[in-house]
Amino acid sequence: MKIIGPEVMACNLPLRLDPYLSCEHNCTYCYARGQLHRFGAWKPDSVKSMDPTQLEIKLKRVFSHTEPPLNPLARALWHRFPIRIGTNTDPFQPIEAKLRITEAVMKILNKFRYPYIINTKSNMIAEERYLTLLKNSPAGAIVQFTVISLDHDLTAKIEPKAPSVPERIHAMKKVADKGIYVQNRVSPIIPEVTEDLGDMKLLFERLKAAGTKDIIVEYLRYNPFIRQWMASALLTPARNLDEIYLRAYHDCNSSFPECCERNKRRFGCGWNCRPKMISGYIRMPLRLKLERYKSFKDEALKQGLRFFVCSEEFPEINECVNCCGIAEEEARKYLTFQVDNSACANTIPCLVKKKKEIGIKDVLESRWTIHADVFKKQFQSLDKYLVNVRRVGPGRFTYDENFPV
Repeated sequence: MKIIGPEVMACNLPLRLDPYLSCEHNCTYCYARGQLHRFGAWKPDSVKSMDPTQLEIKLKRVFSHTEPPLNPLARALWHRFPIRIGTNTDPFQPIEAKLRITEAVMKILNKFRYPYIINTKSNMIAEERYLTLLKNSPAGAIVQFTVISLDHDLTAKIEPKAPSVPERIHAMKKVADKGIYVQNRVSPIIPEVTEDLGDMKLLFERLKAAGTKDIIVEYLRYNPFIRQWMASALLTPARNLDEIYLRAYHDCNSSFPECCERNKRRFGCGWNCRPKMISGYIRMPLRLKLERYKSFKDEALKQGLRFFVCSEEFPEINECVNCCGIAEEEARKYLTFQVDNSACANTIPCLVKKKKEIGIKDVLESRWTIHADVFKKQFQSLDKYLVNVRRVGPGRFTYDENFPV
């Protein structure tokens, strides 16, 4: 359990807990697999587990304080900052049936009236033992499934050991039918593979019928490991990631030449139409990605689904709210918490636009940060996180609309 430091600025929910280390699902596009593989820490055939008693000891110690502790992690726990369970590994991978570590974690969190959000690709969560824990959570719980496509042949290749999509959708309906708040992550979206608008429409329809209330999306970013795993799984040169992303950059450059010329060094639209690796990943060009997100959002809204874009550089598309949607009125009927990481890139652009110019004091007067020291350092580079923000002086920023949302 930890606060993810690089995500203090980028994410509303950077407090994470993983019951297991490594994941038997072994999905080809998994960011955690891509990161941990480099250090030899990804071992899907010998998954390790946490000791749940340590979580109980930690929470007992935290809640013995009458005032918020100084330590950032303890302070977040004291405030009952929502924990996301299973962001690097699936908490309901097959080993859970044997060890029941996630079950133990849920019981402890329920005991301490602690709110949590579960991320999973598994249908195991729909078993009665887990449904009972979810339903009886005093502070509430939200379940985020991941379903990226209805194409069974595709998902069987790139999510080789995860439960099938029909199994997940059936589990989703069982969870929703118990009155538990359900969201779905269409993450990652793979350009030219899963982004067809007609296919997305059918996916949204199925998810809505199964009880999903919100859609959370993010385009695939990849490194050399993910590129290799995806190529091996798809077994087709036409779907080579480098070629797909190269075509996307050509498309962006031809469709938005002025934008690409102006932002080619910062925002991934130019570079002579060739993608470059940023922060260890190759990403879709922002301008093109934004237009596609807009079309997906329009379709989701037609289906009566709320739509959120995860940790991207133009959070205005989310109306500058928590990009998991948990801070909205409907979700808060199901999840009780005092604070989220509202002082972050997902909420700041609209504040800048309203105030014309801001510094860190303006942000912290109205928003809460999970880790003040990290946030203050990251704020100095706010214009690197947000495409519509421009530096006007040391620690001072103004709104500069490069990408109309």
